[in-house]
Amino acid sequence: MSVLELEEVDVTYERRDHVKLKAVVGASLSVDRGQIVGLVGESGCGKSSLARAAVGLVAPSAGRVRFEGQDVSALTRRARPRALTRLQLVFQNPYSSLNPRRKVGDQIADGLPHGTGGRAGRARVGELLERVGLSPGAAERFPSQFSGGQRQRIAIARALAADPSLIVLDEPLASLDASAQAQVANLLVELSRELSLGLLLISHDLAIVRHTADVVSVMYLGRIVETGPTREVWVAPLHPYTEALIAAVPRSDGAGTMPDALPGEVPDPARPPTGCRFHPRCPHRFARCPEEEPVLEAAFTARAVACWLPRDAVPTPPSGRAHTPGAPATNESPSSSSHEGVMPAHKGGTA
Repeated sequence: MSVLELEEVDVTYERRDHVKLKAVVGASLSVDRGQIVGLVGESGCGKSSLARAAVGLVAPSAGRVRFEGQDVSALTRRARPRALTRLQLVFQNPYSSLNPRRKVGDQIADGLPHGTGGRAGRARVGELLERVGLSPGAAERFPSQFSGGQRQRIAIARALAADPSLIVLDEPLASLDASAQAQVANLLVELSRELSLGLLLISHDLAIVRHTADVVSVMYLGRIVETGPTREVWVAPLHPYTEALIAAVPRSDGAGTMPDALPGEVPDPARPPTGCRFHPRCPHRFARCPEEEPVLEAAFTARAVACWLPRDAVPTPPSGRAHTPGAPATNESPSSSSHEGVMPAHKGGTA
């Protein structure tokens, strides 16, 4: 049974000009215990809105969100039901998600179960700090005394204090430098495996998701357009948008070539294009694309795509793996674990 289930979720906002904007349209995904699911897409595609709906920060205008079999209700001023405290969120910016006037240990202790105080509480805070790679003595310091990577580790420790079974991470690496990104990404993989912790990792960086997630869902203009095991999606993307995202990832191959930039901008979600929402930017569009909107449906085992391109448009190499022209060549087996080679962390200290 999945820890988190989102079924046909819509998230709608009303702008100041009273125009209704559907930030998320019919999104469905699930996260199992001990599994890392990546949700990727350009800025403005609705990823953060879906993350907020997943934890109850915004109420879905349609659809259903369930956590450990219980409906996730929108947060109010009242205390959240105890069962839902095991669903946690880590925000993007560690510089604003921590209170600069309170000691780190006090902020982590806020998440401990009710009644855990005194010596036992201090010991537990120290354990959590060590769990994320910091010393117990960090509890007596203030957030301003730490780097960005260290602050994000503190934010993760605070989420772990509630003994969660799932954490939603909304762009947790975006504000960090490359070294800190690698170290925190490796930490997330370790926590998921060792604590059997489900993670929903929101990111605009497909390269990071490739190194951390078991499954990836690709989102464009409010809709999920492709989903599947991460390595299979990376080796053989089925949707032209996924292919474009992969082509835009810089590669240190020594060829001296620049990555391919995806042309155009994400359209106004209040006025989405007719038919397939990606068709104005798609190099493979044909007559049907602006007329009918494709639905997310199974293409191969454990994979689904929302695209009108015929399935036989994806050639099959002699190895038996599908490969779309323009996707990076690789010898990695899609069936192997996505964590055999975690992100290389730069040496020279803890982020």
